[in-house]
Amino acid sequence: MDIDYFKVINDSFNHLVGDLVLLEVSKVLLSFEENKINCYRIGGEEFSLVFEEINFVEVENKLEIIRLAVQKINIDEMLLDGEVRGITVSIGVSHIEAFSNIENYISSADDALYKAKENGRNQLVVGK
Repeated sequence: MDIDYFKVINDSFNHLVGDLVLLEVSKVLLSFEENKINCYRIGGEEFSLVFEEINFVEVENKLEIIRLAVQKINIDEMLLDGEVRGITVSIGVSHIEAFSNIENYISSADDALYKAKENGRNQLVVGK
């Protein structure tokens, strides 16, 4: 998962606003974290969610709910001036079988993430 246009937020406002966006997105992700769902920030504005022993259709549904929840973040209320247009995320997801090659899984999810960005962002794309 990647926050869309994050560099624009940092460049247009400042890194403190960027940090605020990261914090608010993290709060959304952590609200979904539970026994079989783990959230990680893996660098910059990128996050990884690991779903364990959950039906893949349910994973897709939860990710779509997360995407919509992030879209509802109203950062404008937290700023004294300036206007940040809506916060959105692009999501690439891939299913891994037990004992599969983890590099292939990560590559598939990453390719799906780039496809989401190429297709206009603010969407979920399933990897092959």
